[in-house]
Amino acid sequence: MKSSASRTLVFLALIITAAIIIVSAVSNEYTTVLPQPKEPVSIISEEGLININTADAETLTLLDGIGEARAQMIIDFRNENGYFVTKEDILRIDGIGKTLFEKFKNDITV
Repeated sequence: MKSSASRTLVFLALIITAAIIIVSAVSNEYTTVLPQPKEPVSIISEEGLININTADAETLTLLDGIGEARAQMIIDFRNENGYFVTKEDILRIDGIGKTLFEKFKNDITV
């Protein structure tokens, strides 16, 4: 009995170990890292557009409908999630909807 029980435990340990290795390999294989754009250089472009990837809170408040609180939300969001790839990515921030975006979309760049 002892021998059979020992073999069973070893067999179960091997199955669990193999499952962990497979799950680890599969999860690493399907991890997607979004490409990040090149490091933005300026806060305001030559065309006078505010770069939402580099602008500080004071500059962001120059946008129609963006106060200090929303400016900080934009900064916090990009710090946690990386640079905005498109201008429309700013819509992912709670409190910035399509109506507000329409007010300043022609004043921003990425």
